[in-house]
Amino acid sequence: MNKKHLTSTQRYTISVMYQQGYSPEQISGRLKFEGKASVSHETIYKMIRSDKKAGGNLYKHCRHQLKKRKRIVYKGPVITDKISIEQRPAIVNSRGRFGDWEMDTIVDKNHNKVQSNLIT
Repeated sequence: MNKKHLTSTQRYTISVMYQQGYSPEQISGRLKFEGKASVSHETIYKMIRSDKKAGGNLYKHCRHQLKKRKRIVYKGPVITDKISIEQRPAIVNSRGRFGDWEMDTIVDKNHNKVQSNLIT
Protein backbone atom coordinates (compact mmCIF):
# COMPACT_ATOMS: atom_id res chain seq x y z
CA MET A 1 0.00 0.00 0.00
CA ASN A 2 1.40 3.36 -1.01
CA LYS A 3 1.20 5.74 1.97
CA LYS A 4 1.04 9.44 1.29
CA HIS A 5 3.33 11.46 3.51
CA LEU A 6 2.48 15.10 4.09
CA THR A 7 5.23 17.70 4.14
CA SER A 8 5.51 20.06 7.09
CA THR A 9 4.24 22.91 4.88
CA GLN A 10 1.18 20.88 3.88
CA ARG A 11 0.52 19.93 7.51
CA TYR A 12 0.74 23.57 8.56
CA THR A 13 -1.59 24.76 5.76
CA ILE A 14 -4.11 22.05 6.55
CA SER A 15 -4.04 22.70 10.30
CA VAL A 16 -4.52 26.47 9.82
CA MET A 17 -7.46 25.95 7.48
CA TYR A 18 -8.95 23.33 9.79
CA GLN A 19 -8.70 25.66 12.79
CA GLN A 20 -10.43 28.37 10.73
CA GLY A 21 -13.47 26.10 10.45
CA TYR A 22 -12.98 24.37 7.10
CA SER A 23 -13.92 20.69 6.94
CA PRO A 24 -11.40 18.16 5.58
CA GLU A 25 -13.54 17.86 2.43
CA GLN A 26 -13.46 21.64 1.94
CA ILE A 27 -9.70 21.76 2.56
CA SER A 28 -9.11 19.00 0.03
CA GLY A 29 -11.24 20.76 -2.58
CA ARG A 30 -9.65 24.15 -1.92
CA LEU A 31 -6.11 22.82 -2.26
CA LYS A 32 -7.04 21.10 -5.51
CA PHE A 33 -8.74 24.26 -6.80
CA GLU A 34 -5.66 26.37 -6.00
CA GLY A 35 -3.43 23.89 -7.86
CA LYS A 36 -1.50 22.87 -4.76
CA ALA A 37 -0.67 19.27 -3.95
CA SER A 38 -3.82 17.16 -3.96
CA VAL A 39 -4.61 15.71 -0.54
CA SER A 40 -7.67 13.54 0.05
CA HIS A 41 -10.03 14.25 2.92
CA GLU A 42 -9.25 10.77 4.29
CA THR A 43 -5.56 11.70 4.54
CA ILE A 44 -6.55 14.86 6.43
CA TYR A 45 -8.67 12.82 8.85
CA LYS A 46 -5.71 10.47 9.38
CA MET A 47 -3.54 13.49 10.12
CA ILE A 48 -6.08 14.75 12.69
CA ARG A 49 -6.30 11.32 14.34
CA SER A 50 -2.51 10.99 14.55
CA ASP A 51 -2.32 14.54 15.97
CA LYS A 52 -4.85 13.57 18.65
CA LYS A 53 -2.87 10.42 19.47
CA ALA A 54 0.27 12.57 19.83
CA GLY A 55 -1.49 14.92 22.28
CA GLY A 56 -2.46 17.65 19.81
CA ASN A 57 -5.72 19.58 19.81
CA LEU A 58 -6.80 19.57 16.16
CA TYR A 59 -9.57 17.08 16.95
CA LYS A 60 -11.29 19.75 19.08
CA HIS A 61 -12.18 21.62 15.88
CA CYS A 62 -13.95 18.59 14.41
CA ARG A 63 -17.66 19.06 13.70
CA HIS A 64 -18.64 15.46 14.45
CA GLN A 65 -16.35 14.47 17.35
CA LEU A 66 -14.11 12.43 15.04
CA LYS A 67 -16.10 9.23 15.39
CA LYS A 68 -14.38 5.96 14.66
CA ARG A 69 -15.42 4.17 11.51
CA LYS A 70 -16.53 0.57 11.71
CA ARG A 71 -15.39 -1.82 9.05
CA ILE A 72 -18.16 -4.02 7.70
CA VAL A 73 -17.08 -7.64 7.45
CA TYR A 74 -19.15 -10.02 5.36
CA LYS A 75 -19.25 -13.43 6.98
CA GLY A 76 -21.12 -15.19 4.19
CA PRO A 77 -24.50 -16.87 4.12
CA VAL A 78 -25.75 -18.74 7.17
CA ILE A 79 -26.64 -22.34 6.34
CA THR A 80 -29.13 -23.85 8.76
CA ASP A 81 -29.26 -27.60 9.42
CA LYS A 82 -25.95 -28.19 7.69
CA ILE A 83 -24.44 -31.67 7.78
CA SER A 84 -20.72 -32.34 7.84
CA ILE A 85 -19.19 -34.11 4.84
CA GLU A 86 -17.77 -36.74 7.23
CA GLN A 87 -21.33 -37.86 8.05
CA ARG A 88 -22.32 -38.86 4.52
CA PRO A 89 -22.97 -42.55 3.76
CA ALA A 90 -20.12 -44.78 2.56
CA ILE A 91 -21.95 -45.57 -0.70
CA VAL A 92 -21.71 -41.93 -1.66
CA ASN A 93 -17.96 -41.86 -1.03
CA SER A 94 -17.46 -44.80 -3.39
CA ARG A 95 -19.14 -42.83 -6.22
CA GLY A 96 -20.52 -46.12 -7.47
CA ARG A 97 -24.07 -45.10 -8.13
CA PHE A 98 -25.52 -42.51 -10.45
CA GLY A 99 -27.34 -39.56 -8.90
CA ASP A 100 -25.16 -38.80 -5.90
CA TRP A 101 -24.27 -35.20 -6.48
CA GLU A 102 -21.42 -33.27 -5.00
CA MET A 103 -21.60 -29.49 -5.28
CA ASP A 104 -20.10 -26.29 -4.02
CA THR A 105 -21.45 -22.75 -3.95
CA ILE A 106 -19.52 -19.67 -4.94
CA VAL A 107 -20.65 -16.17 -3.93
CA ASP A 108 -19.40 -13.31 -6.13
CA LYS A 109 -17.55 -10.31 -4.75
CA ASN A 110 -20.60 -8.01 -5.04
CA HIS A 111 -22.59 -10.08 -2.58
CA ASN A 112 -24.03 -7.00 -0.84
CA LYS A 113 -25.45 -5.40 -4.01
CA VAL A 114 -26.95 -8.26 -6.00
CA GLN A 115 -27.34 -11.77 -4.66
CA SER A 116 -25.77 -13.99 -7.29
CA ASN A 117 -24.42 -17.44 -6.47
CA LEU A 118 -22.95 -20.15 -8.64
CA ILE A 119 -23.36 -23.83 -7.91
CA THR A 120 -20.65 -26.08 -9.33
